Parts: sequence; structure tokens; C-alpha cells
Amino acid sequence: MTVQPLAADLDPRLAAVIEIVEGTGLAAEVYDAEWRLAALTSQFRLFIGNPPIEESGLGHHAVAWRRLPQLEGVITEESGVGWMRENIPRMAGATPGGIDAIRAMLSAEHAPELDRLEPVEPEPLWSGQVTYLQPGLPPAVTRYVTTELHAGGQRLGWITLYLPAAPASLVSLITRGSQSMFERMAQLLVPARHETAILFADIQASSVLARRLSSQRWFELIREFSTAADAAVIRRLGIVGRHAGDGLTAFFLAEQTGGRGQACAAALHAAREILEWRPEGMEPGELVINAGAHWGGALYLGQVVTGGRLEVTALGDEVNECARIEQSARGGALLASKPLVERLELEDANELGLDPLRLVYRTIGELPGVTPKAVRDAGGVPVVAVPPRG
Repeated sequence: MTVQPLAADLDPRLAAVIEIVEGTGLAAEVYDAEWRLAALTSQFRLFIGNPPIEESGLGHHAVAWRRLPQLEGVITEESGVGWMRENIPRMAGATPGGIDAIRAMLSAEHAPELDRLEPVEPEPLWSGQVTYLQPGLPPAVTRYVTTELHAGGQRLGWITLYLPAAPASLVSLITRGSQSMFERMAQLLVPARHETAILFADIQASSVLARRLSSQRWFELIREFSTAADAAVIRRLGIVGRHAGDGLTAFFLAEQTGGRGQACAAALHAAREILEWRPEGMEPGELVINAGAHWGGALYLGQVVTGGRLEVTALGDEVNECARIEQSARGGALLASKPLVERLELEDANELGLDPLRLVYRTIGELPGVTPKAVRDAGGVPVVAVPPRG
């Protein structure tokens, strides 16, 4: 995404800085030499509801900009006042009209509280923090650093970079994950209905296997399985949902994979990869993985963000049905529902070893050994076994 500069006559050196910062993926505000907003990076605009560039407040002074209606409620009142106390004195020297001009930008309620502020010479670099608010999410503390931009002894402007309010050792844990998948998760910030292929996978008779292995080896095995299963989902543009013990849930959205048929194919290809995984040192047949895939035409998906977790979850009858489809699979089988298989493109169906003209489906209720719960929740869902790769 390209940022739009303040004006066509903006110093080209400052315009170059804007493009470089945009390319880093950082959330940032860039100002000209008089503290007028020159640009907001696309990542910063996400914090303020992603308004169109022309409605982002370009050209406003940094203080006046924060009073625009589109910024109302973005940060807490307390952190907003703290920001003004930290920054107004440092901005005064470069603002036409000085601190008196800045005071005139303040609301009537804030002007008395900040009328004792006096100009100070800004340091080469200063920092602070603000608390952002987003509907339905916990408050998020974000640190910022501000510094002057200059070249050849000339002040070009100012830049404020926003950084996670966490030490690098914690941030590194997040960066070990798949950035592409996190970006797909970020698109689900606002819960909504989506056309989605659903995948469930699980280790068969895991409690028996767990008793045979030491606790340490069982833990290592589950970690290895989760890593491999997640990688298979991510490679196919899916989103990993909730892990429950040795089970996995994943979602492949039509809008993110290229269409309905592509989403269904992605779920089945990922499932086959998962079923083929074997831990080092285990003989064939010692570990058996089953999977089920189903189609959800209007699943309600969204992020669940609390103080202890970040995940995507989905609600809909098809999610429960998919869980029962997977639980009804035995002996390393991948069961796919008729609604999912019939959305495959012919080329993908052939690649998966499925001939739409010759397939014969059986309902979950007709399968041997199915549980009463599976019959109750998904007994009438027709399914077919997807053959393993040749």
C-alpha cells in the first residue's frame, strides 16, 4: 500500500523517508518541519479504523490532528493527556506561533490543564506510550519513539514510530510464527460470515499411545505434530484454529484462497499432508492420524483476543458436524463431506483421486462404529474417503 504525501511540493527527501518507512511495515506518523502531518503508514491507519487517505487528517498540526472526530476514542483519555504533556513542549519551537498557537488548538477542557507547559529543546530522541482502544478488544499499550529527520544540516521533519510495549525476547516468540497467517487472521478483526472449508485432524487412540510413552516423549511428539500440522495448513493459505490436546482445527476461507473450489482443495491437500506425517523413530502403524473436512457456507468467524490468547474461532452447525466427521474416521482415513467434494474443480478432484461421476457417499450414521453423539450431530451428512497420495 502506498502512502499519500502532504503535498506535491513536499521535500523529495522527506517523501523518500515516507516510502521507506511504509516498506518496513511499521506503524508511523511522519510530519513536516512545522509538525504538520505529512503521512501515516498503512499499518498506523489500521489502528485508527483504516480511514481513506483523504480523510486521515493530512496537513493538520500534530495536536489539532488528534482532535479530529475520526480520532475520538482511539486512545484513552489519560494517555492522550500524557501524550500532550510529553510532546507539546518539544513541538513548540518548530510550530509557527509557538506554544500559544498550540494552546489554541486544545479543547476547552484540556487548555487549563496544560496551560503551564513551557517550550523545551527537544532531545535527539524521546519516547512515551499510549493505550489504544479497539471495539471488543482489550486495551493495547504501545510505545513510541520520536526523532527529528534532517539532511545536510536542514530539518526535514519529524517521525514517530510505534513499537510493541514488550521486550524483544517476547516479540521474538511472535515472529517465529507465520507472518502470512497472522495477516490472514488480522483480516478477521471484525467477526463476520465467511464461506469456509473446515478441517479437523486428530491422533487416533492418543490416550493409549500417551500411556506407552514417557511424559517427556509424549510432549515432544505433540509439539512435533502440532508444528507439522500447522505448517501444512499455512502452506495452503489456511488459518490454524484452536488446538485441543493432540487435535487441530483449521479454516480455509474462499476469499483468501482464491475461491470456493480452491478452499476445498486446500483443506484436502493439507489434510493428506497431515495424515502422512510420522515422527522420527516410530514404525508405520504406531501412530495413526484421522481427519475430516466439511464445507461451511456462512460460518461466523472472528478473532478471540483476551489477556491470555489470540486465536480465530468459528461458529456454525458445520463446525460441529466436521468434528463428528473426523471422529468417525478410522485407520488413518480422511473423510470429506459431499458439500465440500462437490465444490472442487474437476482438475483438483482428479488430482485428489476423486471421480465425481463414480463417487458413492455414505452418511455418517451408516459408518461402522460411529458414536451416538456423531449420529446425533451429523448422522445425515454424506461423506466419502479421500484416497492417500499414490
